[in-house]
Amino acid sequence: MLKEIAGYLGKYKKDVCMSPFAMVGEVVCEMLIPVLMGKLVDNGIYAGNTSYVLHLGVWMLLVAVAGFFSGCAGRCSSTSRSSPSRTSITSARRAS
Repeated sequence: MLKEIAGYLGKYKKDVCMSPFAMVGEVVCEMLIPVLMGKLVDNGIYAGNTSYVLHLGVWMLLVAVAGFFSGCAGRCSSTSRSSPSRTSITSARRAS
């Protein structure tokens, strides 16, 4: 059964392998944000440590951007590269 499914993958093997890893990367980044926020509140805001707040704020921004791009990579790799509408337009141009 796996061999039959692998036969259908063809040129999408790389995308099929990359998509789950990209989604896991997005989930990890999304799960880190509350942890960093907790540290920011506990060690920065309550302690009055402005430099710690700024430092951790930059890290939170970087994690959020990494999660965004990881999610975009997962979604882009999971969609078809040649949609039926694009294929039909190309075929129509060749026919005329």
